[in-house]
Amino acid sequence: MARVLVVDDSATVRRVVRRTLTQAGFDVSAAADGREGLELAQREPPDIVLVDFVMPQMNGLKFVQAMRRIANLEHVPVVLMSAKADKIGDGFLAQTGALDAIGKPFSPEALLTVTEHALSRANDSTVVSLESVERESIAPLSGELPVETTATVRAEASARIAARLAQLVASVTPDLDAAQLASALEARFEPPALFDEIEALATLVPGRDGEVSLRGRTEHVPLGEVLQLLTQARQTGVLDVEKRGSRSGRAISVCLEEGKVQLAIGRVHEQEFRLGRYLLREGLVEREDLDRILANRTAQRGLLGMRLVKLGYISADDLHRALVQQTSELVYEALRWPRGDFRFVRFASRPEAHDANLALPVASILMEGLRRVDEWRLIEEQVGSFDAVPRRDEESLRSIDLDRLDADERRVLELVDAERTVRAIIDGSRLSSFDACKILFQMATSRLIRVSRP
Repeated sequence: MARVLVVDDSATVRRVVRRTLTQAGFDVSAAADGREGLELAQREPPDIVLVDFVMPQMNGLKFVQAMRRIANLEHVPVVLMSAKADKIGDGFLAQTGALDAIGKPFSPEALLTVTEHALSRANDSTVVSLESVERESIAPLSGELPVETTATVRAEASARIAARLAQLVASVTPDLDAAQLASALEARFEPPALFDEIEALATLVPGRDGEVSLRGRTEHVPLGEVLQLLTQARQTGVLDVEKRGSRSGRAISVCLEEGKVQLAIGRVHEQEFRLGRYLLREGLVEREDLDRILANRTAQRGLLGMRLVKLGYISADDLHRALVQQTSELVYEALRWPRGDFRFVRFASRPEAHDANLALPVASILMEGLRRVDEWRLIEEQVGSFDAVPRRDEESLRSIDLDRLDADERRVLELVDAERTVRAIIDGSRLSSFDACKILFQMATSRLIRVSRP
């Protein structure tokens, strides 16, 4: 008798799955969230797990990743259950090694078929390990980021360009000495001048700056589907998305190479999306140092992250991790925009994206982004707008042990003073708007605070 573990926050789904599979002869246990499911799995290792994607405490993705780290659960087959199985199923499968996905609501026959098929496949093959999943999820940075272009490097590059040009001309002029021509070019053009000439020649190449191959509105074709299309077609270029109706012109540019995200660049004004916020939160730089560097930035060339690497404040790996977080949260933000215009410029490129080279799979970003979109709907009902002002309920707060709050929860609660708006609390907490508002939502639901609508 095969043992099945069902992990879903819906009591109705747990009851239907338990009844259907028990009648078919399976031994079924059930959990209401990922943490409870992990405890059950460790106590009684299942033969297969059916897991929901969006759950409180620990979502489906994190549950399976945690399970893959446990030796006797590493190869347990997994099936995704989700109302969005058609949209996130392939991504979930790729990220976790899950064998199949089934969309809610499902018939008893479909559930039985998927469960039996997954068990059959599991007996014939090995489930993907966490090590390979993590390698696919976020590609490591290859080598150190270039932090400085020295005079020697420029001279060597200039010599190579001159030699290549000389060889090209000599190939159609037999009597010409390529070496002499290369020397003449180096003598005639200093490195910056030669680079400028090459750039001018490159602009004559058709399509160098890209060609618009896709455009539309996100209310007609959701951004998630646009990104999935581009990644499935392994496209290279820049996807520009602009929020319609935004007075401040909110927009992001997602740079893709072979269907993977190299970098997202935002035209959004909130502090939370700036690189410095991620570095401060991780304790990689001090506020005073960051402010001083930003104050002198107009007199210095180069992006902030590269400048900090050059100064030795952070390592290239630190910058890589911060850019991954910044890029992901910019895409999460754009997924929430109710109306927008998108335009994909094929073969277009951004130099900062080439330097970053994050190579993030779109699927991993979309899975988390869609989960956040679902949670945002609940949060907005309780918290309201960013102009709302939360107030502490001192009587309710006296009834709980505040020491049980984690560091982020305590930081947010300290900022609730009946004067700060939700936006001010977000900025002061150094959390993302999603993480800070989720804490406010949980506190409001527990009656620890009350939110006054503007």
